Amino acid sequence: MSNKKQDNTKLLSMVWRGYNNKLSQIINRYIIVLISIFPIWTTNQYFHLLRDRYQFFWIATCMVTVSFFLITGWYLFRYLKERKYLGLRFGDESVAYPWKYFCQWINRLSITDIFLFSFLFVLVVSTMLSQWPRESFWGSAGRLQGLFLWFWYACAFFFISRYATSWKMHMRLIVVMGMGLSIWGVLDYMNLDPFHWLVAVKEGQRGMFMSSFGNINTYTAMMGIYMAISAMLFSRSVKCGERLWAAIALIAFFFNVIASITGQSDNAALGMMILFYFLPFFIWNDGRDIMSYLILIETAITGFGFVYIITSLFPNPYIGLESGLLLKLCKQNLLWIPFFVVGILIFIVSRHRQNDTRLIPWLRGFWGIVGIVCTLIIMIVLWDVNHGGNREWYQPYKQWLYFSDSWGTYRGCCWRLGIEHFRNFNWINKLFGSGLETYGIIVKQANYQEMVDICGQIYDSPHNEPLQYLFTTGISGFICYYGFLFSGILKALRIKEMDCFEQKAAALTVLIYVGISIVNISVPIVTPYTILMTACLNGRRCEL
Repeated sequence: MSNKKQDNTKLLSMVWRGYNNKLSQIINRYIIVLISIFPIWTTNQYFHLLRDRYQFFWIATCMVTVSFFLITGWYLFRYLKERKYLGLRFGDESVAYPWKYFCQWINRLSITDIFLFSFLFVLVVSTMLSQWPRESFWGSAGRLQGLFLWFWYACAFFFISRYATSWKMHMRLIVVMGMGLSIWGVLDYMNLDPFHWLVAVKEGQRGMFMSSFGNINTYTAMMGIYMAISAMLFSRSVKCGERLWAAIALIAFFFNVIASITGQSDNAALGMMILFYFLPFFIWNDGRDIMSYLILIETAITGFGFVYIITSLFPNPYIGLESGLLLKLCKQNLLWIPFFVVGILIFIVSRHRQNDTRLIPWLRGFWGIVGIVCTLIIMIVLWDVNHGGNREWYQPYKQWLYFSDSWGTYRGCCWRLGIEHFRNFNWINKLFGSGLETYGIIVKQANYQEMVDICGQIYDSPHNEPLQYLFTTGISGFICYYGFLFSGILKALRIKEMDCFEQKAAALTVLIYVGISIVNISVPIVTPYTILMTACLNGRRCEL
């Protein structure tokens, strides 16, 4: 019996190793496709872009899922065939070993996995209880992110988190791809239209589409993702002495910043603030990291100046320096002051020992206090503007600080209606929501004329992802979804090893996405990257 047990263990180990290697090869290729082909896939330029990316993602993930089951069946067949050859009967004690491996797999479920499975369960219940189960399943009344697509998101997360390797290569590919797509967007801003996608767009709408992502809100959300990974790769490459990749990452970051600025959307300003505030908590370990951080700030300031120059040389009839908050900053004559201040700080830091770590805990603590104080000040100012009766004191900044129906291109109206409807939900709907992508249906039925009078059109989303998931999946779905995202971020913050920079980059990326999503729409053009990064956070490397 002992020999048979040893034979079975060796056989199972051999088959298991080949099985995992084969799946890793497939999943790594799948990730490369998501990084390099998915962001540029289209059948008709900007027309049907949402549908094209939606179909590309679920079909590609379906193909991977089919491959998974075929490979699993093949290796199971090999295992059973070898067992028979070795004379191992199913009545032997050794038959328990496949079950043991399965139990080990179940025991390795992380808190992130549990949150995702719980979220899927909530989505099933929400769809079954919804008044519009068909629309909730397909997402056809909104941005196509119904239960059907979330099933494929979950499959993608499962495969990537279990079998993906070569994350260093994947992150580098994301940086290179992001640089190329940023340059494309900058050329669109310069009215050069390198691939002639804008020619077919109505003249009055050409300022609203850029690069391969179409809508400027989607575009700036993707630039935030690329910007975070470029910043992390630069910091890591500097520390590891990889000069070539440090230079590539810094150049990519420079173009990511320019693309974010020229994207017009004020969402990019929120993304930049989150990036530069939280980046120290992910990279500050010694003087070299502080130097990298200051160089990134200097690069970003240089980007503002560069945008001013290209705007003067290549005026765009559809976009100007008055088109967004970041573009307005480009024409400020005082930009040279922060540029020289940061330059002086770089000089001071360079004169000290770069491997000194003594001040890092104090600096992190100070930076945390700065963030808390700034947050409190912002909250006090917002309360004063909206409820304190001192609105006239903030007149130059009223469009950003005072919440009305017209705030944020009528986001204020969308938010107000969403909150009002949620308050009126019965307890079942408050717990499980109205069903995915059903916000537009409810608002159209109850507030059609009101929204048309205020906004001039009907919006199918509240333009606020947290509110959207609270509205459509209820309190339970909201908790599960953000538990899914933040559990991985908290895990990355506890990682100390430099070799795990990929997971730190993924955490910063998800954090920026969540921040921008407060004023943005959840769409299948961007969400696959959030799933990809969250899967990286839950991957096999650097397990705690």
